[in-house]
Amino acid sequence: MIRWRRVVSIALVTVAVAATVVLAPVAFFALRAKARAAVHPIIATDPEQREILRMLVETQDYSGDPPPPPGLDAGRPVSKKTFVVLSDRTVALCAETQTVPAGDGQCPSWSTTLSPADVDPGIPERLVRELMAGNREAQPAAAPVLPGLVVANQAEIEALLSADDWQPFYARYPDSAGLLRTTRAVVSADRSQALIYAEYYCGLVCGTGTVHYLKRTGGSWTIERSFRYRIS
Repeated sequence: MIRWRRVVSIALVTVAVAATVVLAPVAFFALRAKARAAVHPIIATDPEQREILRMLVETQDYSGDPPPPPGLDAGRPVSKKTFVVLSDRTVALCAETQTVPAGDGQCPSWSTTLSPADVDPGIPERLVRELMAGNREAQPAAAPVLPGLVVANQAEIEALLSADDWQPFYARYPDSAGLLRTTRAVVSADRSQALIYAEYYCGLVCGTGTVHYLKRTGGSWTIERSFRYRIS
């Protein structure tokens, strides 16, 4: 009886050791994959955000002109577009499968869906995922002071465009080149890279959504790559 107990004990120990040898690498790689999948966005500071927005306003073409209403274009002088309107709230990003807290399966109003798989592969996917994680909710926009930029209240913008009609917007901002909304930028750990999403609209069928990948060179930000994510 004692011999059989010893045999059973040895067998159990052998099985346990074998299971550990087999499962340990599986657990290790699973934990490493989980660690890689973890997203810890580093949100740009207010000064960094202002510098990035300044660079966008000064280098990007935000000068679109929506078509005039039918029958009202003849003989109309072309207005000079002197500034772009920036929302005082950032763009919230969500994935197609992400739901709002109420659980109705829809993204929040005035948010934008973004899929990392659809973004230019030349832009680090890690930064794209961090951009999404860092912009799940709208935040105050850290706007730079620029002559070509006017900051407007997001609630006012929503009210002006509530009927999908841009005439109230341009009546309120007659010399505006349109509306600019951006996410909060995220930066790399060494703060040498940044990613930001910018939406620019100048009418119902006049607008773009662009992911900008930036690098800091010589103390200032420059655009390394821009990816036009959507166009209307």
